[in-house]
Amino acid sequence: MRNLLLFTLLVTTAFQAIGQEFTTYDNGLIYSKRTMFELRGIVDSLNLTYKTCDLNRTYASVPQAQGFYISLTEGNMKEAFSDMKDHIPLKAFREKYPVAEISDTLLVISTAYTNRDQEEKVRLFSMGMEGSGNSLYCDADVYKEGDTGYYVVHYPANEYSKEYMEAYYIPQTFHSAVMPSTYAHKVGYADCLIDTTTSKFTRDATYGNVDMPDNWEALSDKKKEKLLSRMRQTRVMGMCSMDDSPRRHAVNMAVLSAATVNWQVFLRAHLDIMNDRFERLSDGNYAWTRRQTYIKELEELNIQVLDLMIGISLRTADPAEHHYTSSVSRTARALSETRYPEVTEATLLAMVTDAKLDVFNRLIGFYLISGYADYLEDETHKARLEKDIAAAVATLPEYITREVEN
Repeated sequence: MRNLLLFTLLVTTAFQAIGQEFTTYDNGLIYSKRTMFELRGIVDSLNLTYKTCDLNRTYASVPQAQGFYISLTEGNMKEAFSDMKDHIPLKAFREKYPVAEISDTLLVISTAYTNRDQEEKVRLFSMGMEGSGNSLYCDADVYKEGDTGYYVVHYPANEYSKEYMEAYYIPQTFHSAVMPSTYAHKVGYADCLIDTTTSKFTRDATYGNVDMPDNWEALSDKKKEKLLSRMRQTRVMGMCSMDDSPRRHAVNMAVLSAATVNWQVFLRAHLDIMNDRFERLSDGNYAWTRRQTYIKELEELNIQVLDLMIGISLRTADPAEHHYTSSVSRTARALSETRYPEVTEATLLAMVTDAKLDVFNRLIGFYLISGYADYLEDETHKARLEKDIAAAVATLPEYITREVEN
């Protein structure tokens, strides 16, 4: 009991000690007036460059299809596996294997990736109103364009678990469509602002820590650039959810980037803070609330913040190599603090209802607006918006919204 009380006291003291996550200056931001002045200067000087970006590039949606998730934990696995390979009709499979668990119709997404062994793989996962569902990881040659049928993985018994099998059944082929120009422009704008030829860390970065000297502002430009270079060569690993050293490292990188006119590193560092994209050995959710999103700092600059936020939230089949992909839940939280709520809400609701946009990205629009609503403090505003969200959801395909009605 004494140890528990001591732990509680230490955690409470830690939260009280940090209070505001980062130092807030007189301007109400985590960057000083001088830093913001430097950032505005960078943005103003780069505006002409941004206008030459290719905002007319086309993007394809992530391959998706309606399908069914199947799980079999008992019975003749070998025969079931063989039947699936022989493309047994789903109705016949249900009758032959009544113990199998088979979902209602789902939206199934297919994404390609390369594993640590540099092997090409495919991940299949389902999406619904509550987020993503079961994931299946298959060899790349399992999926071929135009294929339909079963995508199955069989797991033999071992000392930790018994034999089981799971699959997705896709009665119609996966399809990918060209993203409407309204949204393609937002993805292109995000890539233009963030610069997909640059990354925050250098390729040879190793784990460690680099302290920010108290007198860093007095350093020469050359020394500031050298210090930023050291920080880009250093990845900071958080020991637990209460360890804010990775976030502070990113703030230091952002400040130095502004001082050394390095917009690309600044924006990636700031977006990492907003998206809480850091490595930790453990991450308890009791510390998540304390980590803020800092959208105000971006809205003080001459950029289209809403287009940027949507551009990094949309998912495409052919993103640029270093395209920045957001955490949708964190982006929703950030947008709830925008100074432009009316246009934000209208844009996100339009994203949900746009029949020309693929269903996967319409669902992402739903996650954004529903998460946004969750963080609103004005209950009257929230209730009004939730009615608008319900009306928007009604425009989604019935097989997606079925779970809400049930």
